[in-house]
Amino acid sequence: AVWAHEYVEEFPGQQDVLRYALLSSAPETKDNNFTWKDFQTKNNSELVGIFGNFINRVAVLIHKYYNGIVPEGDINAPELAEITKAAAEIENFLENFEFRNALSAMMNLARFGNQYLQTEE
Repeated sequence: AVWAHEYVEEFPGQQDVLRYALLSSAPETKDNNFTWKDFQTKNNSELVGIFGNFINRVAVLIHKYYNGIVPEGDINAPELAEITKAAAEIENFLENFEFRNALSAMMNLARFGNQYLQTEE
């Protein structure tokens, strides 16, 4: 078990890490087995490695190429279509309370973004 009040005391300011780990692995219709090893893997490999890397790349490239101002309409049509499709999928999952699926779709979008941004660097 994870006791939220103990976690918050031992890891102040790290609530989102626990939320991510629980949400990404928790089945929506049955019990779940939580391990601290899985928690650490999800934090390091997924939350930091995929999502954090994506956010960092976006910020660095916007600063480097656009003086920190997000440009309008400066994305190729196939990439924009992929992003639009992913956003609609995420919205649908959220509206249907399928939070784990929404999170998975968001991470897939971050993976796509990382691949796309590697070619832009």
